[in-house]
Amino acid sequence: LLNGVVCEEWALFNGMCDPQTGTTIAAPGEDAIQGMAYIGSTELILDDTLTVKITGDLPDPCHRLYIEMDEPDADMNINLSVSSWFQNDPMLACTQVLKPFEFNFAIPTDELADGTYTVLVNGEEVGAFKFSN
Repeated sequence: LLNGVVCEEWALFNGMCDPQTGTTIAAPGEDAIQGMAYIGSTELILDDTLTVKITGDLPDPCHRLYIEMDEPDADMNINLSVSSWFQNDPMLACTQVLKPFEFNFAIPTDELADGTYTVLVNGEEVGAFKFSN
């Protein structure tokens, strides 16, 4: 993780997540189970901020989007790992229908060195950008 940048969709939309740092007040509990996030499309947006737009589907409405950003590797690749999680609660009933999502993930640039970076989502290339302080 780069400075612990992790942002769960529910935390962001419930005011529990700082979109600039990705800091969350709440995170998946110990009894949470990791699941899939089905990626439909990704786009690297280069404007005032460096943003990756990710759209897709979660397995059902009980799953929550989970995104982790790895530190850039030696080849200057930045990988976003996109998955989901859900609480392991036998009393929780969930409709078995896909839940669409769209999320704009702001990549923090405060610790990036000058150079050309490649952004990947779950190992698939999204695009590249040149960074200079």
